[in-house]
Amino acid sequence: MSTTFDSQLKSILQPLSSIDDAKGDPVLAAVQANDQNTLRILVQAGYSISSIDPLNGRSLLHTATYLGHTEVVRRLLKEGVNTSLHDRDGKTCLHVAAAYGYSQILTLLLKYETHVEHVDYDNNTPLHMSCKFGHNECCRLLIYAGANLNPINRDGDTPLHSAIRYKHAGLLRPRKFEITH
Repeated sequence: MSTTFDSQLKSILQPLSSIDDAKGDPVLAAVQANDQNTLRILVQAGYSISSIDPLNGRSLLHTATYLGHTEVVRRLLKEGVNTSLHDRDGKTCLHVAAAYGYSQILTLLLKYETHVEHVDYDNNTPLHMSCKFGHNECCRLLIYAGANLNPINRDGDTPLHSAIRYKHAGLLRPRKFEITH
């Protein structure tokens, strides 16, 4: 590495090392700080983007998704992170984006992840999550991506049932559902 690059890297890492939640991981600190430029430099310097937090099972992509950091998600996807990893609750990043209503992040993830039927440990699909929390745009994106409308979760609910249970039935009116039970 050149001296200029070394000094650039040190100037970036110094402030990031003060972020307690990053557990000393500069890449995690860059993700948490929503700093895609630093993330790019760290990746170029050979830092790994495949770390998993042992406490919550979250990947860097999970962390960026939970925080709603769209451009960091974009950078991680361009770097080739695994999109189908699940956290300690069995949730993929699709679940997280759908639950939080992050339609831009969901759109990005759907470009890289074609399996929209991943289930968490409660057998919820991403569509269950978007219906449960009333995120119309996320529901639409998942349905257009081919999400099954009738999977049943641990509570015995389809996504439509989840929308009704959590008082969001109106978001599904434009789309016809085939109710199987």
